[in-house]
Amino acid sequence: MRASEAAAVRIEDYADTLRGHRVLHLVGKGNKPATMPITIPVLRVLEACRGQRSDGPLVLRPTTGKPIDRRDVYRMVVRIAKVAGIPRHISPH
Repeated sequence: MRASEAAAVRIEDYADTLRGHRVLHLVGKGNKPATMPITIPVLRVLEACRGQRSDGPLVLRPTTGKPIDRRDVYRMVVRIAKVAGIPRHISPH
């Protein structure tokens, strides 16, 4: 999943179930629709991000409450790598 696709995920995008599994609907590179199964650990994180909301952008900036963008995803990955002690440059790519 591309950073811009992850940033654009809406709560409604992972509400469906397919063959007993929750799935994420998204539009990928080249405007191609895609459906991805969601594992239980990922679903737990999505639900934590959602909180009590039932629609709208999934991940919001904590300070402003506005949706994140691909640059925010990049900064998050860099920050997590730094905390994890990874000495080299890391990007979402």
